Amino acid sequence: MDLNEPLFWLGLIGGIVMLLRGARTWTSGGKSWAVVGVVVVATAGGAHAFASEQAGFIAFGVWSLLVLAPNLVSRGLQEAIDRQQYDRAAKLARLLALIHPAPSTRLVALDREVSALWQRGDVNGAEALFGRATKLGGFAAKWAAIERHRIAGRWVEIIDTFDSTIVDADLRMIPSFVAVYLRALGETGRRGALFRALARFGGRLEGDALARQRAVVWLIVLAFAGKRAELDRLLRSHLTSFTPPLVSFWRATADLAAGDETGDAKSVLEALARGADQQLARAADRRLRERSLLVAEPLSLEQEAACARIVRALDQEERFAISAKGRPKPWMVVSLIAANVAMYGVEWANGDPTSEKNLFELGALLSPAVVDGHEWWRLGTCLFLHFGATHLVMNMLGLWVLGPFVEFSLGRARWLLVYLGSGLFGSAVLTVLPRLHLTEPDLCVGASGCIMGLVGATIAVVLRGVLRERALVAKRRLYALGFVVVLQTTFDLLTPQVSFLAHASGLVAGFVLASLLAHRTSLGVSVRDPKA
Repeated sequence: MDLNEPLFWLGLIGGIVMLLRGARTWTSGGKSWAVVGVVVVATAGGAHAFASEQAGFIAFGVWSLLVLAPNLVSRGLQEAIDRQQYDRAAKLARLLALIHPAPSTRLVALDREVSALWQRGDVNGAEALFGRATKLGGFAAKWAAIERHRIAGRWVEIIDTFDSTIVDADLRMIPSFVAVYLRALGETGRRGALFRALARFGGRLEGDALARQRAVVWLIVLAFAGKRAELDRLLRSHLTSFTPPLVSFWRATADLAAGDETGDAKSVLEALARGADQQLARAADRRLRERSLLVAEPLSLEQEAACARIVRALDQEERFAISAKGRPKPWMVVSLIAANVAMYGVEWANGDPTSEKNLFELGALLSPAVVDGHEWWRLGTCLFLHFGATHLVMNMLGLWVLGPFVEFSLGRARWLLVYLGSGLFGSAVLTVLPRLHLTEPDLCVGASGCIMGLVGATIAVVLRGVLRERALVAKRRLYALGFVVVLQTTFDLLTPQVSFLAHASGLVAGFVLASLLAHRTSLGVSVRDPKA
């Protein structure tokens, strides 16, 4: 399989996605992503027109530099922040601002530099950066004011600043303001106001791009509500990169808010106050001195309902997000990838992996051989053969991306049934249609039908989430999957080497099979909503 054409489509589609994302979030910092999308699409178009033989490598290279690289750096940056590696975070933030020079990324770089300076005890250097941000005006100046108060632990001043100066446009540009504001309310003992703020601002944090900020808000609410068990679940699933000291700090907060009088929470905080991390040490010291603010009246029915909704949303994200932390290892996916790679080794040992003669000898699908020669085993063996390394790598990447979610949702036995059933159904279609003189017989190999079966199964699972639970995360997944199906269909129809029939058959089979099978409906103990 020629690598140039698939890479061209990956780059072009990636640019279109960024263009659409930028247009959708134009008023909240999406302009830079729209520009990136335009650049990638224009580059792909120009390369196709003037250097078609290298167009795929050019388009994919530009997309990787402008889209993939910033996303990878952002993930590394967030992990460094969670692990309280402030110097590393500052370096990654500067790199992010360099490769994606949007106002928001420049502000992120400034924010990380301030944290690194505070960690080293360089108060004057941090104040100098705050002063530079203040001179910039706009949301940068507002960030400087709130961040200066946050680091110093001046929570009342944060509340006053937020209430008097922050507007909707600021929250769209800097969503983390919501978490800082809710924490300030919790730190000052205003738990009722915290829940009212959650109701007011929580809806602004919907969407995949804000999953991190949403998890932090849930952490703050559950901690100040004294929901230790629910907090632990959130830490295990969404915030796994938190360091042990940071986890201990928030667990102790929840224990104190729940009225823990055993002294365990106090001893934990005393140990943290003597720790090396200066920011966390100051926070632990303040928690000890002002812990009486955390003890409040029992939660009202409305507040219990709000916590229950958080747990329900957490449960839905754990079940319906394509990629989520804390899930069991996808051993069936790993096993099938190993089987396909091993079979590719057999292809090499037997001769040229791109030789049709070699592939036919090893079990490639050919309708006359199956029907006239009664070689029915070819319906299954063809699913483990691939036409060259590129074909194998692309299919295994698809299996690695899509397989874990379906394995988690359906269980290993049902996952295997969907995977093999989809591939076998595609093989049957490619066998029968030539006998009906509807298509020409052709040599077919590859796990593409199985992979598309996983796409169909994923659609079936998230569709249940939309219809039965009205889960927002499932609704977002369904839209994204619909877009993937449209793009895959377009790619299949424009690429003669790709079997549209095998893909479409696998998609339908996977959807039908998964719709008939049970899937995971819950993780852990559900929390009843008193208003339900």
